Amino acid sequence: MFMYRGTMDHRELASTDLNLLVAFDALLETCSVTKAAALLHVTQSAMSHTLKRLRDTFGDPLFVRSGRAMAPTPTAEALAIPVRAALVQFHEAMASGGRFDPLTTTRSFKIAASDFAALTLIPDILRLFRERAPNANIVVLQGTRTDTAALCSGDLDLALYPVQEQSPDLLSTQLFEERFVGLVRADHPDVGATLTLETYAELPHLLISPTGGGPARADSALAEHGLTRRVVVRVAHFLVAPLLVAESDLILTAPARLARFAVSVAPVRIVELPLTVPGFPVDAIWHVRHAAEPANRWIRELVVEAATHLVEEGQLIFG
Repeated sequence: MFMYRGTMDHRELASTDLNLLVAFDALLETCSVTKAAALLHVTQSAMSHTLKRLRDTFGDPLFVRSGRAMAPTPTAEALAIPVRAALVQFHEAMASGGRFDPLTTTRSFKIAASDFAALTLIPDILRLFRERAPNANIVVLQGTRTDTAALCSGDLDLALYPVQEQSPDLLSTQLFEERFVGLVRADHPDVGATLTLETYAELPHLLISPTGGGPARADSALAEHGLTRRVVVRVAHFLVAPLLVAESDLILTAPARLARFAVSVAPVRIVELPLTVPGFPVDAIWHVRHAAEPANRWIRELVVEAATHLVEEGQLIFG
């Protein structure tokens, strides 16, 4: 059942003439009362009156004289992108009647993901996307934490991270669960075919920490055995870590999918860990505001399909 929730102040919005936003956008585009009036097929006097109402509404001059033209104030510049985005989204909704056709859309879908999620999922997502939405495009943005504001505004359609905290404004679905393995250079002098718990604790460690913090899951697992480890290097990016392992005696407690990729591009090898390090989920996260939007629902379903295919092919879950 469709649940429509949010924090919108309907009374305040109802008291605002939304045509003011159309006029504001025209003024931004033309930087001229006369040209904006012509663009909207109204008189110059009517546009001047509308500009006064805009100034009263926002409590700011919005446009000031600069030579023979008008220049937007910092407040107007800050409003420019969200106002244009809102008008475009409203126009598309009115034109489509709520329908969405992936075959004809020229929309840009924006997905935030860690480099690990991008490495794991984006190739299959892109394959399906190109087949089904040939005129659209995907923008993949680097991120480490869910940007609730961007998901709410529509600047992001989806985020591909583990859910970090529960929020009534965010919805999510788990795409897969990843486990950890050990990754060392191919000719590591202290690591044979198997790895003992003592050797694992004594080796110098490389830690992937997108936020730079710690401790990590491996530290908690070692603590259960009364052991600690020494983290020599912390890096923020998943794809840098295997290259550092290949050139050092460091051991990386790595997501299995990353480790398998690393073996294909660098002189490194995988070893099973001598203890259980809890894995982590990768989730698709979106804002409740866009839950029923056809385009957002379509890209969510496509991402889930891509992840499901990889899991069924055995490329995400390592036994």
